[in-house]
Amino acid sequence: MKKILLMSVLLVAFNTSFSQTNPCVPELTLQDSLYNLWPDTIENLPIANVDVYYETHVQIKTPDEVGEVTGYPYEVDLGLPFLTDVSEIKIDSIKMVEVIGLPDGMSLYHSSANATYLGNSVGCVTLYGNTTAEMIGTHDIVFKINGWVSVAGQVVALTDVGDLEEIMGYKFIVSEDGTASVINSNTSKFNLEQNIPNPFNNHTTILFTSDKAETVTFQVVDVLGKVVYYKNMFANVGSNTIKLSTSDFDSGLYYYTLTNSESSLSKRMIVNK
Repeated sequence: MKKILLMSVLLVAFNTSFSQTNPCVPELTLQDSLYNLWPDTIENLPIANVDVYYETHVQIKTPDEVGEVTGYPYEVDLGLPFLTDVSEIKIDSIKMVEVIGLPDGMSLYHSSANATYLGNSVGCVTLYGNTTAEMIGTHDIVFKINGWVSVAGQVVALTDVGDLEEIMGYKFIVSEDGTASVINSNTSKFNLEQNIPNPFNNHTTILFTSDKAETVTFQVVDVLGKVVYYKNMFANVGSNTIKLSTSDFDSGLYYYTLTNSESSLSKRMIVNK
């Protein structure tokens, strides 16, 4: 259930004072969609204007099965003598348990009680608050989520087989004039983003930033450590893009690594054909 609701983002014990102007309402027309969220991390959240009330919504279509977000096969240790493939197991529910990086003064409203969303359903989250000069800049947000599935009549949580999942990619940007003139905090250093979408069943995009113009190495390995994709490329100062296609990979879990002259950065991705 990894990457489950990258979604959304967001949970923290939020202020229940419903002071937002227009709390989000789930768009039920999205029910027939596969797991997704709108806007995604490529489009990202609208830029905020300092000293102006801010409100935006994220729509969530939760996954129906674990395999919808983890790829196939996906095997975990459930305490049995063998690993268990959980890709076809139905998701019971998912909960946003913590948000890291959101500045003080911003609040969250969840369309579902206790920030818990049932599997194969539509929900939404509202981010709202009054921005201040102290917020000016780019805030990288990390969301921690937990999830539950039913296995042989027993409810199993993500934390029963691992840690809370960390979802990265959303940025809350506060600008003096509400434009993208704010310099992304990552453009001055070597940084690798999570591929979007993830999982992917056609194409995916990986963004990275570099503080210098140089040749970097990009490679992808499978869960056994076998290199399945390798490429040397020239990185420009600032933002750079890598595009991958499922034609290069079988379904499953992979790790991708970007290396420059000083360091290496790695993340996971899932191919779900």
